[in-house]
Amino acid sequence: KQLGQMAYALTYYQLLLEEGKLERIVNEPSFQENNNAHNFGLAAVYFKSGKKIVAEKICDNLKENNISNHNYIIALAHAYGDETEEAISWIERSFEAKEKMLTFLAVDPGFKKLRNEPQVKSIMQEMKFPI
Repeated sequence: KQLGQMAYALTYYQLLLEEGKLERIVNEPSFQENNNAHNFGLAAVYFKSGKKIVAEKICDNLKENNISNHNYIIALAHAYGDETEEAISWIERSFEAKEKMLTFLAVDPGFKKLRNEPQVKSIMQEMKFPI
């Protein structure tokens, strides 16, 4: 149940990011039962707006909470914030940790810009994704 709530909340914040509704992410209260998804959205917004120190502190919080798939979620926050090298590094960590959410790498809109990067292509080949 908790993973399902996390997935719904992540999707919600991703939709807001895709639509460019960054202020809404910052100003809207988080889902009561899932601050981790809201923190993902906030980190992405702060990376995007150049507030890297704040964004990194939020990512540290996600790591400390040891939520499942945290490497993938942190990679996604970096990707939405146009932090390509950091996003790829976290994708690699997600792959090494065998996180289940990494199965969305080939279709997640947040990673669209990164799918042609050699390191990401290599991971997708190892995972047997069509390229």
